[in-house]
Amino acid sequence: MGPRSLSPRVTAIVARATLDLLAAGPQELDDAIQGALATLGELDGSDRVYVTMYDGDGTFRNSHEWLRAGTPSHREYVVDLATADFPWSVQLAKDGRTLNVASLDEIPEEGSNERHSFGMFGVQAVMQVPIHVDGTLRGLIGCNKLHEARRSDEEVVGAATAIAEAVAHAITWHEHERRLAEALATAEQAVRERDDMLARVSHELRTPLHAIIGFAELLRFEALSPTAGQAVTRIDEAGRQLLELVEHVIDLNAASPRTLRGGVPVRAITEHVVDQRRPLAASRGVRILLAPGGSHHVHADDAALEQLIDMLVAAAVSHSEPGGVVEVAIGEDGDQCALTVHDRGPAIDPTVVATMLELGVGEWVAEGRTAGVGLVRARALAESMGGALQLGNHPGGGVIAELRLELDPR
Repeated sequence: MGPRSLSPRVTAIVARATLDLLAAGPQELDDAIQGALATLGELDGSDRVYVTMYDGDGTFRNSHEWLRAGTPSHREYVVDLATADFPWSVQLAKDGRTLNVASLDEIPEEGSNERHSFGMFGVQAVMQVPIHVDGTLRGLIGCNKLHEARRSDEEVVGAATAIAEAVAHAITWHEHERRLAEALATAEQAVRERDDMLARVSHELRTPLHAIIGFAELLRFEALSPTAGQAVTRIDEAGRQLLELVEHVIDLNAASPRTLRGGVPVRAITEHVVDQRRPLAASRGVRILLAPGGSHHVHADDAALEQLIDMLVAAAVSHSEPGGVVEVAIGEDGDQCALTVHDRGPAIDPTVVATMLELGVGEWVAEGRTAGVGLVRARALAESMGGALQLGNHPGGGVIAELRLELDPR
């Protein structure tokens, strides 16, 4: 019997309960089900109304229960019971049929286990309607009367059926939302793992590549035979080709969200970067100086932070003239750590800087520009860690890049 056969009063009552069920969020669904059971209990004059859920392991349990004042609960007793022990009522529900008896004596012999179980809880009359989700029996809604032998009327059965359908839709919707959330969480975790792998692989590759290129540059100043000179040139060219490939990997990874952690040591990471960059800088006649102090800790991705600092130092070395100096310093400003990289190269056009820090790597290169790509990458990395990168001409000459990240007070 469907909701169309209900009286206007009952239709309004069921509609309100149904809307509450369908509008309930994940944290509100239990309350909405409880409210629907209360509505059904008052409508039927039942003493106990419950939802029984069938689990995939062949057991069932009462997940929700409404009780009239003074009625004892039996929810704690209906936990992990075997469906195989109650084949008659389970098959009835699977077939989509309603159980509605005014007396337990109306239950046939094949339902003797059900009759005995209801009798243990003092039930005189029982009505149960199944809950199907996507054609599969998932549970049922039951009404028990403990003080009178009275069958539920057809209108109440229709109301219970409508509420059971609403519960089925609500359960289906929330299960789909849960699966979607789980799939999204899995996808996000896969992205984080990919980004972490790219960051670490690119870091592990760049470190030895810088050493190879730096020492190849130094060997050019040695007196070498023509064959050895050609070999050094090939080493240098191959190293730079590999480094360019690594930089493309960094481009893919630069703007990805980061998993930040506290306690990332800026000083130790900067010292490592400077040590790795000094041979190549020296081959170009450029010195790198790291100011003392600055043992700060920040919230960051340590691998990404090392890439970022290396990009800033590499850009400064590249921008410097032979005999120039690159100064690196670490300080703090309020709740932020400020790392500065200052070179003595020529001044840069402020409008170009503004454009550089506004565009992404793809847009910058698409405009036919290659100079400054490292700084564009650096800006993306800084923003992916919640930081900021500023670039400008230093009042004392040269160019200064300033990286700001949130301090981790320790």
